[in-house]
Amino acid sequence: MATTWDRFHKAALALVGAGTVKQRLAMAYRRYLYDVDPDMLPREVRSDFQALTSKLTSARAVGGLGVVEATVRKMSDSEATRCAERILEMFYMLESPSQALRPHGLRAVSGQS
Repeated sequence: MATTWDRFHKAALALVGAGTVKQRLAMAYRRYLYDVDPDMLPREVRSDFQALTSKLTSARAVGGLGVVEATVRKMSDSEATRCAERILEMFYMLESPSQALRPHGLRAVSGQS
């Protein structure tokens, strides 16, 4: 099972892939973030993620398009770009698993050998 960090990492990679910004945004959100439980996110990210989810799922599915695709289709390119940037910012705010293993803070070092 993928961790929340893994999902955001994959979404970030999808956002820099091929296609228009709208295509990349819809695919990244639908494939990797659609079913992320906001309660599993750090408080600093949670409300932003909930706002993004509301923004990306506001339209009804129509004409063979899912909710996310129908919503993104109605957005301007600049709106879609802002949503993609928000995903990248949230990913940046999540601590990577490798960072969690590193000690945090400063370490005192004596001048003696």
